[in-house]
Parts: sequence; C-alpha cells; structure tokens
Amino acid sequence: SRNTTTGETDFDGLAGDLRAALGVRPASTAGSIAGEIAGLLDPGGAQSIVNILAGGSANDRNAAARLAPLVGATAVDASAEALIGFLLTADGTPRKAIMTKSLSTANPGIASRLDSMAAEVERLVVEAQALDVAQASIALLRIASDVLQLYRDAKASRAALDYDDLILSTAGLMSSSTAAQWVLYKLDEGLDHILVDEAQDTAPAQWQVIERLAAEFFAGSGAREANRTIFTVGDRKQSIYGFRDAEVT
Repeated sequence: SRNTTTGETDFDGLAGDLRAALGVRPASTAGSIAGEIAGLLDPGGAQSIVNILAGGSANDRNAAARLAPLVGATAVDASAEALIGFLLTADGTPRKAIMTKSLSTANPGIASRLDSMAAEVERLVVEAQALDVAQASIALLRIASDVLQLYRDAKASRAALDYDDLILSTAGLMSSSTAAQWVLYKLDEGLDHILVDEAQDTAPAQWQVIERLAAEFFAGSGAREANRTIFTVGDRKQSIYGFRDAEVT
C-alpha cells in the first residue's frame, strides 16, 4: 500500500487492513482489551465466587486461589490477568470445569455465568494476541522499508546493480526496448543451445528472458543456420519455494 501523492508506503493504511484481516476492532488497544476483560467481574463479585468455591472440593479451592488476586487488585492489567488465569487454561482455552459438578449443581446460575464469561475472555484474549501480531508485523515492515531504502540509496550512490537488477534490466531490454529486436538478432548470431538448470527455482522474470531468447530459435531464418536445442532440468520436489520469486508449476 503506497501513498499515491508521495509514493511512500502507507503504513497506517496497512495497519488498518492488517487489523481488520486479523479480526481486531478499529478502536481496540492493549489497554482497552484488558479493561474489557477486567470489567467482566468486579472485586465484589469475585469475592462472592471465591467464597462459594472455598466451600467446595480441593479443585474448587484451587480455583478460588486463582481468582483471589482479582479481589484485591487495583490495576486493570492485574485484574485481567487474574481473570484470565481463573477462566482459561495455559493454552488459552476455557477450562472444562471451572467449578466441580457438585458445586455447579448447587449454583447453576454462577456456573453458567462463568462459562459465558470464559468464552468472552477467550475471544478478547485472541483479539489481544492478534493485535500483538498486527503491531509487530507493521513494526517489522517499517524496519524492512528503511533497510531497503538504505540499500537502494547505497546502490544509487555507487551506480551499482545487484543480481535482481540485472535480471529485471535484461528482461526489460528484451521486451520493451526499441533496440530489443536488434539485441536478440545479435545474440542469435552466437547462440546455439539454452540449458536451464534447477528450473524449479527459476523466477518468472528469468523465464521471460529465456522465452525471448528461445523465440529466436523458432522465428524462421535466424542470423545463421544451426541446429538449436533447449534443455531444461529440474525437480519440483527439490524446489526452494519462493526462492528469488520462483513459482513452481
């Protein structure tokens, strides 16, 4: 995504698109999500649930111990962390039994409320994780953009071309240049064989060059008569997918 006026990368636009693709609401921040989680259960309500759990089995008392920090928590992050630990497992999924069966039977309303709360906390935690991914990705893209600009500036200051530049320039010379036909004719004078090795890792721009060269083999009378051959070897099973933009077909 680039700004059509300045030509610069529109990172704000990219961030918005990425957030939307990952299911992050436009106004969500790490703080707002933590606030939503903490707001699901106030300290008074937490204390009531702790009291109920404390009268149950050992598992219920363990659950009470996980929730107890929320009762005295004053910071939003601490409250959210306590509620997450109480309702979700270490891998971020709702606990199958927040309360034991006997305690749930005695307190069906509380048990149902905790199950609904766990599902909502899971959704919010997933959104918070997606937000982290979006922010980290945009930060990485900004760094990469700056590094690439430094690289382009370094090449420009030295009037240098790298490997990709050579491929793209050659492809352009053979396709759009007014001298393309003359170049191909001159190459045709000394070109008898084309061998493409590791074809599975050959990029589209490289194939474009190969195709233009090979076209002269079958364009009727060339610059000279010769037995022309094209030989391609490669194994798609050995492809480094995406190597220099290679496309395995």
